Amino acid sequence: MSTTVREVLKAAIETKRREIAELEAALRRADAEDDSDSGKLRRRRRSKGFKQGSLPYLVHEILTENKAPMPAADLAEALKKRGKAVGTNIIAGSLNRYMGKIFDRTNEGMYVLIG
Repeated sequence: MSTTVREVLKAAIETKRREIAELEAALRRADAEDDSDSGKLRRRRRSKGFKQGSLPYLVHEILTENKAPMPAADLAEALKKRGKAVGTNIIAGSLNRYMGKIFDRTNEGMYVLIG
């Protein structure tokens, strides 16, 4: 066998080895993703908007109607009138996910709508 034929065959073998290594790496990544997903429930959230009747939904309604910043204590009173008696700490926790996006707080600690 000539030297050039040997070199061509060795180059082809090396190319195939690199392809196999890349495929094996892709397979390992896919296996790792499958392992991380198994046994783990994914929480499905609404893509946009609030669930009707939820605390953020009601607070959004109250702030839209009021058109002025409100402290958490006043929000708690307004929610109580709508049949949802909650403390100020529950309000803060429920709105936390939406802070800086839909709701904000003034320097005085009052809740306000953005936009």
